[in-house]
Amino acid sequence: MGRRRLPMSARTRASSALAFRRRPPYHLRAETLKFATGSLVSSWTDPDSKTTVSQSQSLFSPILRLNAINGRPALLFKTKQQLIGPSPFGKTTTITVMAVVKTGPKFDTVFRAIFALWQGGEKWWFGAVTRKFVAFTANNSYKAMDSAAFTLDAAYVVTFTSSFKSGAHVYKNGKQVGSTTFVIPAPSGPKDFGIGGKANGSSDSWDGHIAEVVAWSTVLSTSQRQVAEACLMKKYGL
Repeated sequence: MGRRRLPMSARTRASSALAFRRRPPYHLRAETLKFATGSLVSSWTDPDSKTTVSQSQSLFSPILRLNAINGRPALLFKTKQQLIGPSPFGKTTTITVMAVVKTGPKFDTVFRAIFALWQGGEKWWFGAVTRKFVAFTANNSYKAMDSAAFTLDAAYVVTFTSSFKSGAHVYKNGKQVGSTTFVIPAPSGPKDFGIGGKANGSSDSWDGHIAEVVAWSTVLSTSQRQVAEACLMKKYGL
């Protein structure tokens, strides 16, 4: 008996899932850190993707918690911590960033950044304000506002995409919750990518945990995005 071929849609989903699981271009997983719970993390390198972010000052280093999100490890960012590394996006302005986060139990209403993208001195970042996920421009005006407030002390898979063709979109646990015509502009200089905040010591850093970050220098198709989000939601029991 010959091998049964999957329908095209099934083959596409399987291929997308396999590509996601094997080696995304930019990938950080807290589960790869070999430290005791409560340790300050000054460097985070994923052994598969070789992605590296770091922090030279202990005051701004996040804390590893081994049982943070449904039994899985995550880094705790308490409003001033941040890890920084090279941008995964090169010269492209088309991006997808996906993160597994947990909001703090006393999350306040000020700006809180999950990640920041530097482009020749300009900062473009994605995070939350008034307990809603949102994208921010360099002057801190916000776009692509989440349509509903998130729950405190709760975990989510959040996704941000941006392209000149389709604008920016925000997704929460696989469902679109905001969109806008705002896009990441063309790079004007060297680029860096920050996890957990937008500037060392800034009060705008994330308030809660970050367990995993995945990024692509393209906007994933709907099926690709949904497969990747479903993989993360299943992994973290969301």
